[in-house]
Amino acid sequence: MGVIVPNILNYFFVQVLYGIEKVANEKGYNIISCISDESFEKESKTLEFLDSGAVDGLIVSLSQETQEKQRVEALIDIVDNYIPIVLFDRVSELVACDKIVVDDFEAGYKATKYFLGTGCSTIALISPISKSSVGKLRFEGYNKALGEKNLPFDKNLVVNLGKSDDLDILMSLLLNHASIDAILVLDEITAVKVLQIVKTRGYRVPDAISIIGFTNDQLSEVVTPRLTMVSQHGKYIGESAAKQLIKRIETP
Repeated sequence: MGVIVPNILNYFFVQVLYGIEKVANEKGYNIISCISDESFEKESKTLEFLDSGAVDGLIVSLSQETQEKQRVEALIDIVDNYIPIVLFDRVSELVACDKIVVDDFEAGYKATKYFLGTGCSTIALISPISKSSVGKLRFEGYNKALGEKNLPFDKNLVVNLGKSDDLDILMSLLLNHASIDAILVLDEITAVKVLQIVKTRGYRVPDAISIIGFTNDQLSEVVTPRLTMVSQHGKYIGESAAKQLIKRIETP
């Protein structure tokens, strides 16, 4: 079976690969793992290669660029060639296939509600995945929680981090804009970087500024203070995706 993930540096995708490989090994399948590096072009070329008969089925999480462009012709062609596909995490409703997802809207909503419940009122959001479906859903959950408390949306509290952006500069602008008391960061590596920047600027965490991230890797446990993280259950998602794909492959 073929597996395409957008970013191997994100521990969530490492966990997913572990879950996929565990089930594949148990069922006697080999996997070909590929990385799109968030590129539509690289993802398309990889799909073209895997569509040439190299695999019995595919497990894919779409790149940000693919989701931004909404270009899924390559996936639709594979479905039309009767090769089973399971999309996970970053999915597209344009592709008629099985999908394994968590409720990212609810995750963003509950994390923001937690901040609000502890008395925080000026909550920033930092997203390195703003163009993905996952990032958009978490942002919508964040925005809903603020709206329920009648807190006005401030676009300057939302930092959409691109590959070439300098996080230090963007954090300086953010911290100078308002007296922020909480930051929701949509991935773990960025959350750890934000923690270090905030501490360098003299803020005490969590006394002055609280931080919540996503993924729940060991990285968040070894920093000081330890970060609160929203678990994405990567291993379970990988196992579920592999089981569903094998079921499709083996069902006549």
